Amino acid sequence: MNIAVVYQGKFPPEKGASGSDRRVRDITRGISQNNIVYMLVPFWNKSTKENQDAGDFEIQYLGSKKFSSIHSRLSFWSDIKSFVKRKEINSIIFYNTTFDGIPTAQALKRRGVTVAYEICDLPSSNVTGYKKQLIRLGERYMPKSTNLNITISEFLGRKVKEAAPSTPSIRIPILVDTDTFYNDEKKAASFRKRHHISDSEIIIAYAGGTWKQEGLKYLVQAFELLSKELKNIRLVIAGRLVKSPEHDDVEGLISLSNLNRQIIALGWVSTDDIVELYSAADILALPQIYNVFNIAGLPTKLAEYASMGKAIVATDVGDVNNYFQDGLNIALCNPEDPYSLKETLVEVIKDKALRLKLANGAKIIANSKFDYKVCGRAIVSKLETLSR
Repeated sequence: MNIAVVYQGKFPPEKGASGSDRRVRDITRGISQNNIVYMLVPFWNKSTKENQDAGDFEIQYLGSKKFSSIHSRLSFWSDIKSFVKRKEINSIIFYNTTFDGIPTAQALKRRGVTVAYEICDLPSSNVTGYKKQLIRLGERYMPKSTNLNITISEFLGRKVKEAAPSTPSIRIPILVDTDTFYNDEKKAASFRKRHHISDSEIIIAYAGGTWKQEGLKYLVQAFELLSKELKNIRLVIAGRLVKSPEHDDVEGLISLSNLNRQIIALGWVSTDDIVELYSAADILALPQIYNVFNIAGLPTKLAEYASMGKAIVATDVGDVNNYFQDGLNIALCNPEDPYSLKETLVEVIKDKALRLKLANGAKIIANSKFDYKVCGRAIVSKLETLSR
């Protein structure tokens, strides 16, 4: 098949991009197996440096070279229609596309191109005013303009079914490159040595955003409770340290806890450094709160955690329990409850056999459910069925 993926942001690099960016990259890589695939990006979002990370697919920059609002956007959508015709594209996937892409999706569908819409979060939940209304237009009408809707969660699956009850849909969960995220003992030893952490100390690690919905406040509070009961434990947090009303002040939380020696805040680190941290960790934590953002989506870091083959302690929020079973491949606790999180951590820390069981179980889930190659084949199979 000849397949195109429309992505309106800058092409995401192989390492260091956000979870959403890594998702579109991995979807595109996944469907590139045995297919000719193009990622279509607005010219105004072309990187100043040539990106070498595309690998299995080709990037095409379309539209005006300068962003000038309406003219540039119209130029981009017009070029997409021309490109699809010229390259004889069979299927096209619109990734988290804004409402102005709806006419193009409808026009291509009328031409006989199989049109899919991928939605991995609920953008309208994060904005207000007229932007919220514009985004809601896209959320309401884009699912009706396609042959297939691709969602990341059960919640979003229901949303698109409400908007387009007769349009087929498929759920594609969080994605991970299992060849990148794997346990490396040498990297683990290097991390512990550099941060002066002995082999006898248990490392609890978190990597990702510091938005309040991530629940880092509760993780630090749980660790403070944990430190009164257990010795030889360390907490390592990796993520951009931001001070704003929307973020947890990680450094401030650590200072208030008086556990500066036991808690390490790395700030933003590269993907290679993340893999090193994961390798060194004994437990990987996901303390998300009960919030529409977390219910609508599923964090990429959960797939990365699972791929590392490490014990995961997570709050029972959103789709987590659709893929994991408490006590078999994950340890679940109550959201926004530092005491529940602390008790769950105690259980996993004290029981080495349980840690190993959870780690091995999580690795199986990563390989069978989250590997981008497996999910890519599932998308292509559905597109082929609809194209017949």
